[in-house]
Amino acid sequence: MGFFGLRETSLRFGALIAWLLWIGGVSAQTVLRVDPDAPPGGDGSTWALAFNDLQDALDALPVVMLEPAEIWLTAGTCRPDKGTGNRNASFQLVDGLTIRGGFTGTETSPDDRVEPWPESILSGEIGDSQSTLDNSYHVVTLTEFFASAALEGVVITGGRADGGGDDGEGGGLRTRFAAIDVSRCTFRNNWAETGGGMYSENGTATVTATVFRDNFADLEGGGAFLRDDLLVSECSFINNVGGFGGGLTVCCIDLAFGSGAVEDCVFVDNFADFGGGMFVPNGTGRALRCRFQGNSASRGGGVYNSSDDAVFANCVFNRNVSDLGGGIYNSGDLELTNAQLVRNTAFTSGGGIYTLSPLTLANCTVYSNACLFSTSSGGVHSVDGPLAVRNTILWSNTNGDGASETAQVRIVSGGYAFEWSVIEAWTGQLVSQGCFSLSPQFVSPSGPDGMLGTEDDDFRLAMGSPCIDAGSNSLLSLDGADMDGDGDVNEAIPEDCCGIDRIVDDPLTAGSGAGLSDPVVDVGAREYVPPCLGDVDGDGMVSFDDLNMVLLAWGTNVTPGTGADVNGDGHVDFDDANIVFVMWADGCTVNP
Repeated sequence: MGFFGLRETSLRFGALIAWLLWIGGVSAQTVLRVDPDAPPGGDGSTWALAFNDLQDALDALPVVMLEPAEIWLTAGTCRPDKGTGNRNASFQLVDGLTIRGGFTGTETSPDDRVEPWPESILSGEIGDSQSTLDNSYHVVTLTEFFASAALEGVVITGGRADGGGDDGEGGGLRTRFAAIDVSRCTFRNNWAETGGGMYSENGTATVTATVFRDNFADLEGGGAFLRDDLLVSECSFINNVGGFGGGLTVCCIDLAFGSGAVEDCVFVDNFADFGGGMFVPNGTGRALRCRFQGNSASRGGGVYNSSDDAVFANCVFNRNVSDLGGGIYNSGDLELTNAQLVRNTAFTSGGGIYTLSPLTLANCTVYSNACLFSTSSGGVHSVDGPLAVRNTILWSNTNGDGASETAQVRIVSGGYAFEWSVIEAWTGQLVSQGCFSLSPQFVSPSGPDGMLGTEDDDFRLAMGSPCIDAGSNSLLSLDGADMDGDGDVNEAIPEDCCGIDRIVDDPLTAGSGAGLSDPVVDVGAREYVPPCLGDVDGDGMVSFDDLNMVLLAWGTNVTPGTGADVNGDGHVDFDDANIVFVMWADGCTVNP
């Protein structure tokens, strides 16, 4: 027959096999439906003929799927063991599969689901309901090399990975050498040696708008353990417990894995020995616009970092507690940009931050953190440097001796640089450039609720603050976390901690500034935005209401610069109305 004849026969045979798989398997965008309350005997083709067991739907998929497939789940609980009590049973994802929950049993498209979605529960509670010791090792798994699968809108609970080796990883979800996309899911009450809620290793993990609550890991990653290229965004880690990383552990084992970012996430009331909220042992650590509040640990109540390439930008650390480093414990190389550390507490050292290695604070606000040990620092305690403090506010931090300079920052050893920063009780004994000790004058540190260290704290600079235009443009950090999403990590940071342009000129500059040209960056995490000229009612925008106030006061004499006297000449007239018209047309608004 010859080589070409054999090749042609082989191709025809392969095409025949592919066709047979296609007609007996899953075609493009095939959907199988599962309703735990459905009668037995369904094939999943419609809601009326839905499977009543998720494992039946998974078993109906071909060994090799030629096209993507989806499985839709209604409210109810699915268990992976089919009643056998086999702890090794799990819902095994395959390449190209997406499992979606939150259906009611009438939808023809995922877009038809109505908020709030009903709970589609995948549970590892397969034995005695009063004990977790006989639960599934893993509720969901994806272990096919280089496979890609997704989970959306499901609740994963009751996994207990207390076995040896692989069976000690990922009580809720375990993946390895694969790409997993998790969105709008909930992981709760799962247990593992490592990765209580989720464990993912040597692959790609994308986790979005997902809640990790009340999970436990004896070793690392109470909520989740990720050793991957990763993106974790808009997720909540609440009340999880772990040895290292109560909420989340992100790390890598070589240069191929471990890059990525944690963005727009909240870490609340998590606990660990090291890193109550998050633990970053190595690799590239990137966190952007995250909030760490009420977490606790023996070291690093909010975060424990030992990565030599970590950048945390626009993050808030409130009311975290630790023995060393109430807000942050650093033993790597960490840069904080636009960070706010407020009301964190350490029992021994470093109420805000405890560092053993290189640390940079750029345009940060470190306020009212406390250390109970009198000779340590309530703000920043540096055991070994170098420590760089740039365009930063250190104020109202305390130790056992009060709010002295040492309570704001203490250098035990190592190099340091203090530049264009505001430091309470500053004595000048530590060599510095451009530092001063005038009150920063915030708008309302305690916010409307009167409690310092909560979400409504208002650390905007008040009009007349000495921090306005008092920093140094040359000391702005590079945008290593890419906070504006333009892909340029070599530009100067473009925004402050709340998304306002990082450099906004104040025509009535109150500070001294180090820049040679206007405008000049402010000191602290927030950039001052001058009020709109013509904003008579002070609501942050110029509108008809302001014009109406000018018209009502027309022709009156007032104290210059007050009320409707926009131009400050002491008389309300056409000139004031004209300014309001112009600013109204320009759409002048102030971001509060």
